[in-house]
Amino acid sequence: AIKTQTRPLDGWLHFRNRSAHMHIEAQKLTEANGKVFLDVTWVNNLPYISFYSVDPFEQSLLRSICKIDAETLPWPDLIIILTSDDATSEKLWLSSGREFEQGETYYRTRLLPLKREFEKYVSGLEMRCPVIEIDRSGLDFDKPEHLKVVTDKIDAALALH
Repeated sequence: AIKTQTRPLDGWLHFRNRSAHMHIEAQKLTEANGKVFLDVTWVNNLPYISFYSVDPFEQSLLRSICKIDAETLPWPDLIIILTSDDATSEKLWLSSGREFEQGETYYRTRLLPLKREFEKYVSGLEMRCPVIEIDRSGLDFDKPEHLKVVTDKIDAALALH
């Protein structure tokens, strides 16, 4: 299990494999049912390589995996990017219940740099499908009126696509 792994590379591989598997399952469901929603951070884990491996050889191997993923896993019909201010992001991470991601400094030393790298990666990426970006700061998805902000934007984007 990911909780017991100590090497950063194990974490990268865990999340990459999980994302790829979920993406493949979503493609199968899409073929059978039309639209499918997939909840993953990103199908390509390229922006996270430097955080999970400092060895240049390992990094080159991981970049190769990302290149294969980019060439073989099709893009979705729509991407939804939930953003938030740092305080909201930290609160959400701490509420995740994942004990291996807890601790006073874990968010600031591990997750905040990952968040910054992801933001930089996405800002420079040429998107091949519509993208909805929603600032999650101040939204509580347990409240129907807050969740409706997201579903209204999804409905509008899908109506155009």
